Amino acid sequence: MRSTRLSLLFLAALLIASSVNAQPAPLQGLDSLIRQSMAELQVPGLAIAVVKDDEVVFLKGYGVSSEEAE
Repeated sequence: MRSTRLSLLFLAALLIASSVNAQPAPLQGLDSLIRQSMAELQVPGLAIAVVKDDEVVFLKGYGVSSEEAE
């Protein structure tokens, strides 16, 4: 139940962040770097937020919330 609530909260945060005026050019390549690092370090999932001048410019979740979810 708690993981469902957390998942819904995270999804809502992602939807809100998608409407934020992000600056994609400075973050170009970040997505592939994160995925490559996750594979090398065997990390099943993570969430990352990049904040600039008190504004969220990048917010995304990767992978799964637990190894059992795979």
